Amino acid sequence: MRLRIRVGNKAMEEVALLNSVFKAPTPQLLIPISTAKTLGLWPPTEDAREVRVDTAGGPLNAWFYPRIATVKVIAGDAESREVLVVDALVSSLADEPLNERLTC
Repeated sequence: MRLRIRVGNKAMEEVALLNSVFKAPTPQLLIPISTAKTLGLWPPTEDAREVRVDTAGGPLNAWFYPRIATVKVIAGDAESREVLVVDALVSSLADEPLNERLTC
């Protein structure tokens, strides 16, 4: 799916994997460093904290930004409503955005 991701006054569109096996207690978006740079989240800011998360491939270190971004799904000429509370995790191992628990 194509997502429009917005952090403050910076926004971009990215193709993302939705409803993956990535489990999270809140709506979260795992993004690569390239996306984080465009959105002003890399290098890590004072809003981020380093976390270690368990994945199928083993532990992953990432930078966690709570409630930092808004996202919406873009499908052709239709758009979903924005999801207002989305945590962002920035990972050097991610190569595309990965989302869990995003309800549009």
